[in-house]
Amino acid sequence: MKTFPSFLLIVLIAIVLIATNPTQADFNSFVEENLKDELPKSKETNWIYETIKKVFPGQSKVAVSSTIEAITKPMDYYIFSTYEINLSSIELSYIGVAGRFFLIKQTIYFTPVDEAAN
Repeated sequence: MKTFPSFLLIVLIAIVLIATNPTQADFNSFVEENLKDELPKSKETNWIYETIKKVFPGQSKVAVSSTIEAITKPMDYYIFSTYEINLSSIELSYIGVAGRFFLIKQTIYFTPVDEAAN
């Protein structure tokens, strides 16, 4: 009889996680609010952020969300979701669970100075 309460608890936790699994729209809002803080500090990432700010001020959130969706690869696993953002030299991976997002991977690609000059 002890397995029934344990099973019920697991089912209850699963239902709560499914109900609070963040959506793409939730992720778009998260990125809009946290983009500058999440990107590493460099000339390129500052340029990307400033360009986005210049292109989108006064435009609707739909345009911003569409751009975020275009560079994001979401994967839904029902009780959590993962989101990967791929820019030219930066890859960010997030996990979304219980209505929150956590950075799980950050990869920055640098071009050596000699190659950039060619």
